[in-house]
This record gives sequence, C-alpha cells and structure tokens, in this order.
Amino acid sequence: MAKDSKIPGFHGHGRLPPRPSAEAASEAKANRLTLRMHPDILELLSMRAAERGVSRSHLVEQILVGMMRADPRNPRLDPVGRIVPDSESPLALRERSPVQLADKWRKFATAHEIVIGAPPSQEWLDDPKTYWDGVPHADRGPVEQDETPEAARAYVRRRRNLD
Repeated sequence: MAKDSKIPGFHGHGRLPPRPSAEAASEAKANRLTLRMHPDILELLSMRAAERGVSRSHLVEQILVGMMRADPRNPRLDPVGRIVPDSESPLALRERSPVQLADKWRKFATAHEIVIGAPPSQEWLDDPKTYWDGVPHADRGPVEQDETPEAARAYVRRRRNLD
C-alpha cells in the first residue's frame, strides 16, 4: 500500500480536492488546440522536450509564445502568453519610436524567415489594421475564428502567394 503522502491529490482528510465546475472545464477545453504532425516531428519534439525537462505540449507552447512575442505588432506577452496589463500598445510604440519598432521588425523578420521559410510581408508592418487593438482576452472575451468560405479562399490565395 502506498503512503498517503504518495497519493496525488490526497490531503490527509480522506477526500480528493473538488473537481472544476462543468463551465470551467468547458472553457478550458475551448482554449485547446489540436495539432496533426508527422511522427518524425513528434519524435524530435519528444527529444527536445526531454532535454529541457518539459512536455511536448509545453515546448510547442513556448515556441508559439516566442513567435508571438517576437512580432512587434502584438502586445507585450508574459511567458505563458497572457497580455501584460498596462503595457504600451504596439500602435503607441509605432508612433513613439519608429526606430525601435524597425529594430524589432528586423529581428521578427529573421525569425519568421527561419521558422516559416519566407519573410513577412512589409505590408504587415505598414498597415495599422494588422496591429493588435490592445484589449486583453479577459476584457473582451474569445476571438471567434472566421470560418466563412470566402475567408478560407482568401487564406489559400495568400498562402499561394507566399509559396
């Protein structure tokens, strides 16, 4: 028999901690992303995650958050990917310090070319509509993905132009 201290979630009073509410569990599931990958990339992810002492999921999260943090059009993010409250908006940085923005864009362009295989479009930097509006998730709720057929066709056209 295992010691009580070895049983996960056992607090010595004979009860397990309460489960999250159905609403909280549903919201957590809504914030998940499933990725399909070739077994070779999964093997590589397993190796690199083991080197760092993290799970594959955590490693993928770190990579994604790192790319989002590198893009100067995005707001400042903490290591988990939450918007840092009261941080300067990307558009404010664009107005205040174009030189600093250009330096961040140069670094992002290098990372984008390495990771994606093509440099980002200069239009992204020049168009203020591509900058984040600065309203955190907690204040506005989740962003709904545009799944209209026209949006899907526009995405395919953009991908063809990049390839």
